[in-house]
Amino acid sequence: MTRSVTTAESGVYTGGSVSVGYGYETAFGTAQSTIDKIFGLNTKVTSLTLNTSQVSLNKLGQVEPTKFYFGQQSGSLGVGFVLDDEESHRIFRCLYENSGSTPQTQGGSSFAYPTSLGENTTGVKTPASITTRVQIQNGSKVLTRSLQGCIVNNLSLSTSIGETVNATVDMMFAEESTADVEADTGTITAQTAINSATLTPYTFAHGELKVGTGTSGALTKVFDVQDIDVSFATNAELLFGLGKHYAQNAFRKVFDVGGRFKTTIKDGA
Repeated sequence: MTRSVTTAESGVYTGGSVSVGYGYETAFGTAQSTIDKIFGLNTKVTSLTLNTSQVSLNKLGQVEPTKFYFGQQSGSLGVGFVLDDEESHRIFRCLYENSGSTPQTQGGSSFAYPTSLGENTTGVKTPASITTRVQIQNGSKVLTRSLQGCIVNNLSLSTSIGETVNATVDMMFAEESTADVEADTGTITAQTAINSATLTPYTFAHGELKVGTGTSGALTKVFDVQDIDVSFATNAELLFGLGKHYAQNAFRKVFDVGGRFKTTIKDGA
């Protein structure tokens, strides 16, 4: 017996069909229409999950669900990239700044660490949030996923001899915009159109590790480091309220910094 099967045109999507960018929100969950920042070089979306917490309602006398309702809506997003000298540092704002605050001084590739993170100060309580846009070219159509209220839960950096400095960002987000999810015609916004800065990757040769000597402000270099990884965790959580399925705000808890490195042991001679 012979069967004829017809299918719509299909293909394998690669990084050549995708673009990723983000913009800082003026307030948590307020969609940012200006997407003008990129994470770095070799950007990849490692995971994207949206959970509606659907709950089924049953009925006496039958085993099939009769109705269902949506609970709390939340999502998670993972992004990996290679740290560069011009744009990658901007995501660090999500670690150190309040939602909607005036950006800390960032000239070129520099970042000014905030001075108001201590006790009884006006430091970071509500983490800065971003709108992240992921676009996929589907033939002549464009699939756009706009994720609002993204907060960084963890940011990690790692490198070893002969490697680039690799970064991963783990985020939670409040909601996904349903506007313009799929356009019938169009093309994705190219990475260079989001931000045209000329980027140079950081490698193992572009940094050094220093530790405190016990004297205030004094640091000494650790020699012959073979590999290192460092993580910054905000331990932030989404805050829900009556009236909406998705989070209305976010708050952060204890800021954790951790990591490890491998080096040689010398006799001190």
